Amino acid sequence: MATSQVNDDGFYRSANHTLVVAPGAADYGRRGHGGGFRAHEPGLQRWLFSRRLIYLVAGLVAVLLIGVLVWYQAAGKYTTVPRVARLTAATAQQALHNAGFSTTMGTARFSDAVAKGSVIGTSPAIGSRVSKGSTVTVIVSKGAHQATVPQVTGTALAAAQSALRQAGLIPGKVVNQASTTIQAGIVISTAPAAGQQWPVNKPVTLVVSSGQPVPNFVGQQKAVAEQWAAANGVSLNEVTVKSSQPAGTVVQQSVPAGGSFTPHQVITIEISNGPPMVGVPNVDGQQVSQAEQTLSQAGFQVKVVQVGPFNKVFSYSPTGQAPQGSTITIYVGV
Repeated sequence: MATSQVNDDGFYRSANHTLVVAPGAADYGRRGHGGGFRAHEPGLQRWLFSRRLIYLVAGLVAVLLIGVLVWYQAAGKYTTVPRVARLTAATAQQALHNAGFSTTMGTARFSDAVAKGSVIGTSPAIGSRVSKGSTVTVIVSKGAHQATVPQVTGTALAAAQSALRQAGLIPGKVVNQASTTIQAGIVISTAPAAGQQWPVNKPVTLVVSSGQPVPNFVGQQKAVAEQWAAANGVSLNEVTVKSSQPAGTVVQQSVPAGGSFTPHQVITIEISNGPPMVGVPNVDGQQVSQAEQTLSQAGFQVKVVQVGPFNKVFSYSPTGQAPQGSTITIYVGV
């Protein structure tokens, strides 16, 4: 290509200059280093065939494999032992098989809460996380631990309690019961009865004689109750009450007749202070029917004693005052 330039003296001079271009240089901007025309290739095509995609896919696959491995180690190969407590052994084994476990029967145990033949628990325990396909041992109840109630009837209370303990049982509450034939302090019976099987953790009740029963003092004088109490080591609490019964008569007792008692027990008896005193009307010389009416209206009972053929009262007793409701005897006939 020809060019012109100005020299030192101010005149223009032309010069021919030739631009030499290396082979392929004109296409350098369009070709890549690999010889392809990468500048003009579609972006998706370049990305699909790039190494970065390969690295990305390989990384995702690795992450996925690691995630699956972690999940399997953490949860995938484990499962939970199902709840089979209180089921029958056969039902429990079937439930475990359905959950993917193998089963074996363990040694049966006593249980106060689970019926005989039902499942107490498992090993590994119910709810545990274990590997799938593991063997689960099923433990079945033998029922409550029981012992035979010994024969203690006719023995003293302390000896009976000792015999129950030796049999592996627990002596329970003592129930006192009056007896006309069995001495006080002697065992009459047990509940449950002798010879029966009984759970070792449940108390056995002992029925013990308290001796002769309490007599019926009602209607008797208080002296009768006092004599009995002194003979049997019982204390009496005597309370005086108003009553139509004669003074000193027992009208009520705190322990009913036939009931049991213990030495030094306090028994309360209510004693009548007697009915009020009222004046006895004078019925001398009255006809029998009139005298009976007069005395009845005054609140007395009447007893007629005939000593002669006439119907007039010639005497009566008591006179003056008498307890209200008491009996007045009238004598007629003379």
